[in-house]
Amino acid sequence: MSNIYMKAIPVFSLFVLSLSLFNPCAFADQIVLKEGKILSGKITKEDSSEVMINVGGNMFLRIEKSKIRDIVRTPKPEQTRRVITVVHPKKVPTPQVSTAPVAGNDAGPVRNPGEGFKVFNYEKPEYRINEILWTKPYVVKGETFEEIRKNCIDHRQADGNKRAPMNDVSEVALKVAWAGKPATEEGKSKWTAVVLASTISVNTPLWAAPKKASPGTAAQWNSFATRQAEHDKGHVSIYENTLTALAESLVHIRAEDAPSLRTESDDLVRQILERTEKQQQGYDRRQRLKPVEPKKKD
Repeated sequence: MSNIYMKAIPVFSLFVLSLSLFNPCAFADQIVLKEGKILSGKITKEDSSEVMINVGGNMFLRIEKSKIRDIVRTPKPEQTRRVITVVHPKKVPTPQVSTAPVAGNDAGPVRNPGEGFKVFNYEKPEYRINEILWTKPYVVKGETFEEIRKNCIDHRQADGNKRAPMNDVSEVALKVAWAGKPATEEGKSKWTAVVLASTISVNTPLWAAPKKASPGTAAQWNSFATRQAEHDKGHVSIYENTLTALAESLVHIRAEDAPSLRTESDDLVRQILERTEKQQQGYDRRQRLKPVEPKKKD
């Protein structure tokens, strides 16, 4: 299952993002918040409890460290660059999966998703895409595969997904905000220096295998988890293609004046995101995972 949250990033974040477009220190440092937002600018002060960042002009923000997921600093010659730059946004590594045996568990190696996130930057002369791919597992328990699957659905429904189908155990969601600098070309208004800030989150189950779990249950779970990871990867790919489509569309749109450019751009973004959601729903219908049934004994 997938969701798009276009309004999830407040207008203030868009304002901060637009300021960073015209600031000499833009993209020098990045603060990644736990809620998925990215603040770009220059870190001017830091102590054990908070970080101060200049996001443009004379605007400084104080961010509590308890709200920060990670800080991507301006790389120095002796440092290793922590931001991963890829040739194309859709070339994203599969989320880490652990197959190590669980301590005290007799079932053997259990395939579970790894928690964490990766930051990707894709840049062209006309635009820049900042993407966070965030894997956020939720823990489920159970001694049989049927019990595990039921607990997955119960978790999804308790989390607000009342209509979650019986095999819909993961959720892939997109949060995106954009900003650009208006310019004029041959009497028409257009965007330059377009920046997209996005977070793609993958909320998928992680099985806390009990000590008495059978090898057969582990095998069923591993098969299911492998297929679920591939299914979620398809959702991620659709969203990454959408980010590219958004950026390409924004830099090619033309309007009579700046206000019209903004209005037409907002309409275009909305249409692309609505089309993407239909693509995600169609993908779910085509790829709906079937329950993994126990193997019959000969």
